[in-house]
Amino acid sequence: MIGTSLPLSWLAVTDSADRAAILPVRLPSLRAAGVKSIELRTVRPETSPGDVLAAAQRLWRNGFRVTVHGTVMGRESAVTDVYAPLATLLDTMREQNRVSEGVHKETLTVTIHPTGEDDAGILCALIGHAREKNYPVRIALENNRVLPGNAEGDCAKFVLDAVKTARERGYHEAGICFDMGHWLYYVKKNAPGACVPPKEFFPYVIHTHIHGLDGLRTHFPLCHADSEALVKPLCDALSHGYFGVYNLELDFPRFAELYEPETALLSSLGVLKRIRSHCAMMYDDIRENFDGDFHAALAMYDLPAPETPGVAMPCDPRTARTLFAQINSASYLFRTDAEDGTTFRWGMDVAFRWAWELAETPHRVGGLLSCLDLMLISHGHDDHFEPRTVRLLAKTGMRWVIPDFLYEDALRLGIRAENILTAHKGEELHAGPLTILPFEGRHYRPGTQNGLPEYGYRVTADGNPALLFPVDTRDYRTEYAPDVAPGDYCFADIWLGDGQGLTVGNAPDDFSDIGGMFADFMLHFSRENIVFAHMYENGRADRDLWRREHAELLSRIIKEKSPGTRCRIPVRGKIYTL
Repeated sequence: MIGTSLPLSWLAVTDSADRAAILPVRLPSLRAAGVKSIELRTVRPETSPGDVLAAAQRLWRNGFRVTVHGTVMGRESAVTDVYAPLATLLDTMREQNRVSEGVHKETLTVTIHPTGEDDAGILCALIGHAREKNYPVRIALENNRVLPGNAEGDCAKFVLDAVKTARERGYHEAGICFDMGHWLYYVKKNAPGACVPPKEFFPYVIHTHIHGLDGLRTHFPLCHADSEALVKPLCDALSHGYFGVYNLELDFPRFAELYEPETALLSSLGVLKRIRSHCAMMYDDIRENFDGDFHAALAMYDLPAPETPGVAMPCDPRTARTLFAQINSASYLFRTDAEDGTTFRWGMDVAFRWAWELAETPHRVGGLLSCLDLMLISHGHDDHFEPRTVRLLAKTGMRWVIPDFLYEDALRLGIRAENILTAHKGEELHAGPLTILPFEGRHYRPGTQNGLPEYGYRVTADGNPALLFPVDTRDYRTEYAPDVAPGDYCFADIWLGDGQGLTVGNAPDDFSDIGGMFADFMLHFSRENIVFAHMYENGRADRDLWRREHAELLSRIIKEKSPGTRCRIPVRGKIYTL
């Protein structure tokens, strides 16, 4: 999520005549540039609570989320320093959360600077007060250019130690505000070549301040000097698993003679959008669209029977027998209409991973998918057999196809034995109109046992297409392909080598070897239709993330080998006819 800091004085004015004169940045322009969050900078102990609330309400009306840059003067006064000006705002948020039906309640992230006076104790005191008041607050301790007291030193390590101590004491609402500009100042002045903080730092980051440098002067626009090149490695290092705000923090008076405020902001936002990682963009997409896409997919279960004409959907209901929607990277929902007129609802490997942190749907999946008759599970990785999701779905009473090597795990996760159809390699199972043939998957690196056991499935029903699921394959040597009859559709999970996600196929030989092997392997299962899967898996870093570009490359390779094969790159939530 992209955000920016704006001076509180620009936003707290309520008189419409004064507002235009005081606010030199138009909020609609920021929205159009992709800004979703605005930080109030800076809320001081003497700031009027009414001004803070007025600014926040103005931002809410314009569709922004709100964060706060607070102030702590010392250990003894910390609670009053932070909460006195925020009390009215937090009372309002607490009440809004109380009446909200959403699982994800709005939380206010408050950034403070370290004081050097027992900063871990300050974090614990601030969070303890929030708990007593039931305030929805997280506290982020920011790394500065220098250590408290203005001594030169590694403030990133200083705040990491304080936050770790607070969390060890049970105050998990504490985190780090990673000020990238201040880190760059430290590196340029004290530790050339350090580039990024250690890996241990990043899991504690819950907010950011992002700005460029003019020499050793901080808080300049990202379009200034070499700021873009300096900031990009920091954004890349942070991106995997960071769900917070990428927050610009510009100090407009510092560069008043060079840039107008809106020009500086919009130019910097353009840079920030350009250097964001694929992970960051994926998390934004999940946050904004996942719930709607999931509900769109569920529409297949409310459609009239296939022989009923006139249904408005991206397929022809008069000929449809099997409907399909992808709801996550390797998670599917199906509807199979039997020849006797009954409808069978089933899913495969439903899992959410980090969508739990970004969307409502995972928390409600037990109710949303209570209509399913059957769930197929292929193997034990979390993006296919996720304990948190399985526990919720186990309560619905649906039946499960569970590989024999996962049977005990399924029982431990709450699936009742009477609801389990145990899958054994080569032995057909029957559920409703479906005939399900398990076969051994190839989830191992070539020539190794580096992987884990899995079953793929061949699923058929009278009058319906035959569906093949090779699932997570790593060894594409066709001599080891399962001896199973081909089908009408092969669901092809993409994998093109460890750490190759940032290779996109621009060079003629990019993926030529493994891409050709992939194509031959999947064509073994179907020369009619290939449906690509395993893209945009939200638990992967950019280097291991397969995207539409990779599917398009593989589609070209497949078409070269088999021109008559139809390749589909499904869109999450869209209903397809098979």
